[in-house]
Amino acid sequence: MTSQFANLEIGLHPWKDGEYAIHLRFAQSNSDTEQRSDPIVVRREAFDRRRFEPLLADEPGYGQLLGETLFGDPRAMALFARSQAAAEALEVPLRIRLALSPMLPNLHDLRWELLRHPETGAPLFLGDNVLFSRYLNSADPRPVRIRAESRLRVLVVVASPDDLADWDLDPIDVGAEHERVERALPDADIRYLKSTEAATLENVVDALREAEPNGGYDILYLVCHGLFPKPTGGTAARGDSAPAGLSATDLYGEPRLWLENERGGSHLVNGQALGAHLVDVAARPRMVILVSCESAGTGDDARRRAEGALTALGPRLAMSGIPAVVAMQGKISFETMDGFLPVFFETLEEDGRIDLAVSRARGAVRHRSDYWMPVLFMRLTSGRLWWTGVGKPFEGWPALLNQIRNKQCTPL
Repeated sequence: MTSQFANLEIGLHPWKDGEYAIHLRFAQSNSDTEQRSDPIVVRREAFDRRRFEPLLADEPGYGQLLGETLFGDPRAMALFARSQAAAEALEVPLRIRLALSPMLPNLHDLRWELLRHPETGAPLFLGDNVLFSRYLNSADPRPVRIRAESRLRVLVVVASPDDLADWDLDPIDVGAEHERVERALPDADIRYLKSTEAATLENVVDALREAEPNGGYDILYLVCHGLFPKPTGGTAARGDSAPAGLSATDLYGEPRLWLENERGGSHLVNGQALGAHLVDVAARPRMVILVSCESAGTGDDARRRAEGALTALGPRLAMSGIPAVVAMQGKISFETMDGFLPVFFETLEEDGRIDLAVSRARGAVRHRSDYWMPVLFMRLTSGRLWWTGVGKPFEGWPALLNQIRNKQCTPL
């Protein structure tokens, strides 16, 4: 692991009425200073989703417009270009972190993962050169400690309630999902909720706590159906009614996941409750991967309310205190996930950097129309959850100190 870095943070914040302020801040390892732009003020209409809706089926056009809007000011373009040049000189990736104010929920709905270079039109986040994550602040004060390299520890939860047909939802093949994880993670230490264990919220929390003596799990991998909040007055998935005990109104305003109750039926868990349970565990998972419909928002910008994506489950978990969350900003296909996951996990096991793993995996499925849907929310400045290779902490201190005490030559 190299200690050199080139980091560009892009922030969008409220300014005066009808305006946003764009802030850019660049830092690199061979400089004691950082470069900052003055606030670049733009009209809110520039990032109005209605500008982008005609391009929803045109990923290149959408990404190009987004790049031209974000870097339209010459000052922003100049600092972005200098950041790229500095990263190339250091021979390291340019790590871009997008910090969107929670006070601007409509900005979270935009498809930032489609961003293209405003001058060349090349996609930015599909390989090793430019890495990308969305940053959301958390009130959780606990530090995230990087551990030494070891086998990846993963808790796999697949929820397929036996009454999904009542919601016009397809059953999830639990066995096939387990096989998918095993193919993607042949060398990991995987724990599945057994067939005798319902995928209840309580059982998930108990499994996380059981692993606390060993340091907990690196990853909670959760597969289930999800419900994104629809506009007030909408209807439930099965029509104008909802299952007994739940009104259609109950289903909106908070992202929900279809977990199971002890009898194997549906238990809709809201994002706030799930986040609270996960961060209350002493050894919380270092990363959560959500493979569920609309778990990072919705890809259908024309039919959701503006504040929807910010209250969707991925951002909710990140703000609750989970260090990294990979979620889906739309109904991603299982074929795309079959191509995404092996590359993601292989890179993660080899290198330890989450944003690099997501970027490479996204590039591996770039031929698919939903390649942009996996989104990374992360509040780790290094992008790393564990040391790997030469980046491991030095383990030879005891032997070295012993030789010094005995006045022996120290090894080279």
